Amino acid sequence: MTLNFLTDIDETLLTFKPGVSSPRSTSSVMNAIRSYAVEVKKRTPESVEAEIDIVKKTVPWWSWTTFLERLGMDPARFWEYAFEYESAYLQPAEPDLPSTFADLKRRGASFFITSNNPPDGIRHKLRLAGFPNPERIFTAFLGATQMQAMKAEPLFWRKVIPETGVPPETLCTLGDDFHDDCEVPFSEGIRRAFLLNRDSRNTGRQLDGMTLIPSISSLKELFA
Repeated sequence: MTLNFLTDIDETLLTFKPGVSSPRSTSSVMNAIRSYAVEVKKRTPESVEAEIDIVKKTVPWWSWTTFLERLGMDPARFWEYAFEYESAYLQPAEPDLPSTFADLKRRGASFFITSNNPPDGIRHKLRLAGFPNPERIFTAFLGATQMQAMKAEPLFWRKVIPETGVPPETLCTLGDDFHDDCEVPFSEGIRRAFLLNRDSRNTGRQLDGMTLIPSISSLKELFA
């Protein structure tokens, strides 16, 4: 069976640790930027916010590197700092995800990342999810910055489908959000989806071509 999975990151590969309160969005990296700028670069909070505001107003489809350059941060040092910062409250969504994906690849699956994260955020989040060398698993990273659209927009998927370079009928989504990972891509011609239901948030969701799954590891049953 040939299936090319369009794979989400947040709440799919990566989730928040139980009992930890933190902003539940990709903007959590922004908190690491603020903290690094003040603690390491010795900037005042007011000057940091001013620089961040300039980027947001002048760069429509920024990446995190855009902010690092504006604030004069060394990328290598910052991303190590951000990894430690976010490891305090983020964790892989399932044990041994890299081995699960490697096993699925050996059985004939392939994987693309489809995410609202910018490209440098994708690599960062995948590292937090346990993928130090994500290119070994994922064929391409298709993020909002590259597509210049968010996953909730039909335009995102309209651009993603030809960008994969594979037959559209082999594409399926893998994610946790019924609207972003099922309804919207289906509106653009994708006909198969695997929707995670780890915490019962999607119980009762129905859509022709969509399958509720308890975990990513359960996909192995498809390729048995």
